[in-house]
Amino acid sequence: MACILLDIDHFKRCNDTYGHDVGDAVLRETARVLTRCTRGGEAVYRIGGEEFLVLCPGATAEMAAKGAERLREAIESNRIEHENRTISITVSVGVAQREVQVARSNDLLKLADDALYEAKRGGRNRVCIAGSGLHAEPEHPPKKDARSRRTAAPDELNGPGSLHGCVLVVDDDANARRSLRRLLERERFEVHEACDGRDALAKVSDIDPDVILMDVLMPNMDGFACTRKLKADPALSGIPVIMLSGQTDEKHVQAGLEAGAEEYVAKPIRHRELVLRIRAMIQLHSSKADLIRSNEVRGEQARAMGILFDLSRRLAVTESIEEIVGHAVSTAAELTSSRRVSVMLPDDGGEHLFIANAIGITAELAEKIRVPVGAAIAGRVFASGEPTVLNTPQDGSVCGRRCDSEFFASVPLASQAFTVHKKVLGVLNVTDRQDGRPFDAHELEYLDLVCNMTASALEQVQAGLAQKRAHAAIVTGLAKLAEHRDTETGNHLERVTRYALVLAEELRRTGRYGSKIDDQFIEDLNQAMPLHDIGKVAVSDAILLKPGRLTNDEFEAMKRHAEVGATAIQSVIDQSPDAGFLTMAREIAHCHHERCDGAGYPGGVSGDEIPLPARIAAVADVYDALTTKRPYKEAFPHARSVEIIREGAGAHFDPDVVNAFLARQQEFAETAAKLSDPVKRHDDGRADCARYSPKMCLQ
Repeated sequence: MACILLDIDHFKRCNDTYGHDVGDAVLRETARVLTRCTRGGEAVYRIGGEEFLVLCPGATAEMAAKGAERLREAIESNRIEHENRTISITVSVGVAQREVQVARSNDLLKLADDALYEAKRGGRNRVCIAGSGLHAEPEHPPKKDARSRRTAAPDELNGPGSLHGCVLVVDDDANARRSLRRLLERERFEVHEACDGRDALAKVSDIDPDVILMDVLMPNMDGFACTRKLKADPALSGIPVIMLSGQTDEKHVQAGLEAGAEEYVAKPIRHRELVLRIRAMIQLHSSKADLIRSNEVRGEQARAMGILFDLSRRLAVTESIEEIVGHAVSTAAELTSSRRVSVMLPDDGGEHLFIANAIGITAELAEKIRVPVGAAIAGRVFASGEPTVLNTPQDGSVCGRRCDSEFFASVPLASQAFTVHKKVLGVLNVTDRQDGRPFDAHELEYLDLVCNMTASALEQVQAGLAQKRAHAAIVTGLAKLAEHRDTETGNHLERVTRYALVLAEELRRTGRYGSKIDDQFIEDLNQAMPLHDIGKVAVSDAILLKPGRLTNDEFEAMKRHAEVGATAIQSVIDQSPDAGFLTMAREIAHCHHERCDGAGYPGGVSGDEIPLPARIAAVADVYDALTTKRPYKEAFPHARSVEIIREGAGAHFDPDVVNAFLARQQEFAETAAKLSDPVKRHDDGRADCARYSPKMCLQ
């Protein structure tokens, strides 16, 4: 006996894009295709969600795999009509055979489910046989994804070089389509054809074109109607449409543009002009997609910042280990969309780890699990302090190791230590991700921050330390997340902190600030400086990453980061008023762009009205902005940067701070060289040196 387990690919996306009524129609139609295409004696079941099961009595796995491939092809080629929409879907399939040693039906389903996961991991829309590691060979191999064809190796394409984009030509005239195909393929475009609007709607999702060339007058469905349907579909509305028509009067042009077309080109077509328009539309399409992705990343990071700030507030007022690990578990689960998360702590003897808090693990299982330190994944992470991340089965296996398989549900998995001052206090384990995606760099960074925060909170409870150290780790970690924004790993924060400490030490040694700058001031400054630009998390990428001078409106938007940062830090102070360095951090975040002559922002205060830490930060931050390369300028030499700061004494900068800078400028140069950044896509000191270059080009 064999079984076939099928799962509809990207079914959640279908529900999210079209609504649950369309999702219901997809389920019904899938069931109809399965019952129509299975053979006599085979039984079809829906076993939950978007999963279906076919039982195949008397069949081997190889026999069932051939039937599974037939079902996969039937579902892929089927078109589902629902309320004027045409939808196509694919399924991933796992096949398993019931052997003598597999006595229970649950074991058979588990084998099929493992094979199904292998099919999804291998790219979806395929059949995989349990235990063999092989995919069933389709009679008609599934088409490659349109995007993957466009990035194929040159020898896979017709001729040398890479493709410039994908174009769908929609025209009822076969000769016209053929002519356009020859033209566009000579220009290295991938070309697909559709004979009318209905044919285009049926094909467009599979093709995923960069541009659609749409004839106007066609049978069945004309270009106007087809364009309106494309633009009404959220999943397709972003594809640019260029209408081609011999009807060039104002009425037809207006109708085409009102239908949603981006361009209206008159026939006869001037070939060179058409190619240039297509390239422009592809560039526009790509730019829009990049902007959407950028906004999605920024939105996700803003969401993560909110979650992490909430964790910092909770940990600030938590005094029990039970509550601390509970907050860590719930936060890690939310940040990584994982269903099974646990925190393990050492027992009194320090020889075994036990589960102190978990989700996705029954209380009975959690109670009995004991992992020897140094054994299994969690025990090795605790012993070494080094994290373990398995994103694919090839990275390592948890199968067969009892201590792992009992609470690591599946790969991907991550296990990371709570470490403070090189001492490991516990382990965070994350597995059973809702979508099965590997952990990306951002998620691993979030887990690292959660572990750092939790370790500090555990330490203060266990050792009775003051809360100040915990807040330093928490808020500084958040500042680094805001500073690096995307995948940056630059040394900006470390450099400006060192510069500020050098200035403070020099001011302490000479001048009128010796009585103000004591050991506590230096310690607070060390912890506060990394927070100076935390408010830039609220600045859009379009402004933050702009390779050129900011407009007045953009500069006004940039300036608001000072108030945003001060407000964010104040929210933490409100929860923990004893964290003294946060007061200095708020002053720096709010005032490090103020000027001694009162021409700065956000408050326009001047002279000694500006807090001393902010006056120190201003010089440190501007020196770093001048001496590092940005998207909109090359790095200034040290000597030129010194002259710019010297010229700003009394206007932009506190003269005493400038004198301290001039006295220690060699240390600045050495620090800049030692902590120089690799080449980066952007930095985030956009306005720090906005008014300082001979041509004022650094805004």
